Amino acid sequence: MNSWRILESVWTLTIVAVIVLIMYAMTGCAAPGSCVRPVIDLPAPILPLVQDEDLACLRDPVYQSLALRDHALQSALRECRAVVEELTE
Repeated sequence: MNSWRILESVWTLTIVAVIVLIMYAMTGCAAPGSCVRPVIDLPAPILPLVQDEDLACLRDPVYQSLALRDHALQSALRECRAVVEELTE
């Protein structure tokens, strides 16, 4: 009966050792991968130039609205670029 107990202990230790080795192989041997970040180059849009003569026919409120619109678009563009640069760092 005593040899049966020893045999059972040996099998239990063998199973535990195999489980430990499998867990080590699954977790301990894994090397952390390097993250490849994309290089994003956002070229500035080429905006058409507007001559002073073309703007002379606009009323003051229309010109102010146009200037505010242009300023808002440029601000949004800067914010979008900042977000993209932050994500790709």
